[in-house]
Amino acid sequence: MRPELSALKKEMEESGINKYCYAIDEAGEGYCIYDARSVIEVDVSERGNRYDLQTFTDVNAAIKRFKEMVFSDTVLNKK
Repeated sequence: MRPELSALKKEMEESGINKYCYAIDEAGEGYCIYDARSVIEVDVSERGNRYDLQTFTDVNAAIKRFKEMVFSDTVLNKK
Protein backbone atom coordinates (compact mmCIF):
# COMPACT_ATOMS: atom_id res chain seq x y z
CA MET A 1 0.00 0.00 0.00
CA ARG A 2 1.28 3.45 -0.90
CA PRO A 3 2.37 5.53 2.10
CA GLU A 4 -0.23 8.18 1.22
CA LEU A 5 -3.02 5.60 1.41
CA SER A 6 -1.67 4.26 4.71
CA ALA A 7 -1.79 7.80 6.11
CA LEU A 8 -5.33 8.20 4.78
CA LYS A 9 -6.36 4.95 6.45
CA LYS A 10 -5.06 6.20 9.79
CA GLU A 11 -6.79 9.57 9.32
CA MET A 12 -10.09 7.88 8.52
CA GLU A 13 -9.83 5.63 11.58
CA GLU A 14 -9.32 8.73 13.74
CA SER A 15 -12.18 10.64 12.07
CA GLY A 16 -14.94 8.60 13.66
CA ILE A 17 -16.49 7.59 10.32
CA ASN A 18 -17.73 4.00 10.49
CA LYS A 19 -15.07 1.79 8.90
CA TYR A 20 -17.78 -0.20 7.09
CA CYS A 21 -18.74 2.90 5.04
CA TYR A 22 -15.47 3.06 3.11
CA ALA A 23 -12.64 0.92 1.75
CA ILE A 24 -9.02 1.93 1.24
CA ASP A 25 -7.02 -0.17 -1.23
CA GLU A 26 -9.30 -3.19 -0.82
CA ALA A 27 -12.68 -4.41 -2.02
CA GLY A 28 -15.59 -3.06 -0.05
CA GLU A 29 -18.92 -1.30 0.02
CA GLY A 30 -19.41 2.44 0.22
CA TYR A 31 -16.77 4.99 -0.69
CA CYS A 32 -13.68 3.35 -2.16
CA ILE A 33 -10.18 4.40 -3.09
CA TYR A 34 -8.03 1.78 -4.80
CA ASP A 35 -4.49 1.73 -6.12
CA ALA A 36 -4.82 0.14 -9.57
CA ARG A 37 -1.06 0.70 -10.06
CA SER A 38 -1.24 2.88 -13.17
CA VAL A 39 -4.04 5.02 -11.71
CA ILE A 40 -5.82 5.56 -8.41
CA GLU A 41 -9.55 4.81 -8.63
CA VAL A 42 -12.18 6.54 -6.51
CA ASP A 43 -15.79 5.39 -6.60
CA VAL A 44 -18.88 4.43 -4.66
CA SER A 45 -19.49 0.70 -4.52
CA GLU A 46 -22.83 -0.85 -3.70
CA ARG A 47 -23.77 -4.51 -4.02
CA GLY A 48 -20.94 -5.18 -6.43
CA ASN A 49 -21.70 -2.20 -8.67
CA ARG A 50 -19.34 0.75 -8.98
CA TYR A 51 -20.73 4.26 -9.40
CA ASP A 52 -19.10 7.62 -10.07
CA LEU A 53 -15.78 5.99 -10.98
CA GLN A 54 -13.01 8.55 -11.29
CA THR A 55 -9.38 7.83 -12.08
CA PHE A 56 -6.35 9.87 -11.06
CA THR A 57 -2.66 9.68 -11.85
CA ASP A 58 -1.89 11.88 -8.82
CA VAL A 59 -2.48 10.02 -5.54
CA ASN A 60 -2.96 13.28 -3.61
CA ALA A 61 -5.69 14.44 -6.00
CA ALA A 62 -7.42 11.08 -5.59
CA ILE A 63 -7.22 11.32 -1.80
CA LYS A 64 -8.61 14.85 -1.91
CA ARG A 65 -11.60 13.68 -4.00
CA PHE A 66 -12.19 10.64 -1.76
CA LYS A 67 -12.24 12.85 1.35
CA GLU A 68 -14.58 15.35 -0.33
CA MET A 69 -17.01 12.53 -1.07
CA VAL A 70 -16.87 10.99 2.40
CA PHE A 71 -16.94 14.17 4.44
CA SER A 72 -19.71 15.77 2.39
CA ASP A 73 -22.03 12.81 3.04
CA THR A 74 -24.49 14.24 5.57
CA VAL A 75 -25.65 10.80 6.70
CA LEU A 76 -22.12 9.75 7.68
CA ASN A 77 -21.35 13.05 9.37
CA LYS A 78 -24.33 13.43 11.69
CA LYS A 79 -23.26 14.66 15.10
